[in-house]
Amino acid sequence: MIKEKEDFFKRDEYFTPLEDDVRVSVENFKRHELECPCCHLMNLPDKFILILQAFSYYLDFKFGKHITLNVGSAYRCQKHNAEVGGVPGSQHYADGIMKLGAADLSSPDLEPSILYQNAILFGIFRSVKFYPEKNFVHVDINPERNRCHAWVEGNKK
Repeated sequence: MIKEKEDFFKRDEYFTPLEDDVRVSVENFKRHELECPCCHLMNLPDKFILILQAFSYYLDFKFGKHITLNVGSAYRCQKHNAEVGGVPGSQHYADGIMKLGAADLSSPDLEPSILYQNAILFGIFRSVKFYPEKNFVHVDINPERNRCHAWVEGNKK
């Protein structure tokens, strides 16, 4: 199964031109939730959007009811990334060459720690970081990682 996940990540075309429109349509996420709030661009790979949708279905199935996921931040332009204190090289920001995928998630239906645990168990995200004081979980598909790196803010291992 791990080999299948590695192959899944190798199949993606991370080096594609910037595109303003989502080419996939998903049930639980809308463009305005995923785009940069200041310039309204959205340079996320379709694969990441589909992974978010799959994670939503995973939670629904696991808990036997619809679990709402709120996206606090997904794609950010360079200007907005700097304004919110995002680090240089953030997975939220694409530099115009590499399309990355990151989102900060919360849910009114789950405690943040439960959301964090399930993001790890989902097994597709490459980074899962829990911000307990801010009540959200950062997830991404960093192509430089071949397995999930998970940590709680202030306790990186």
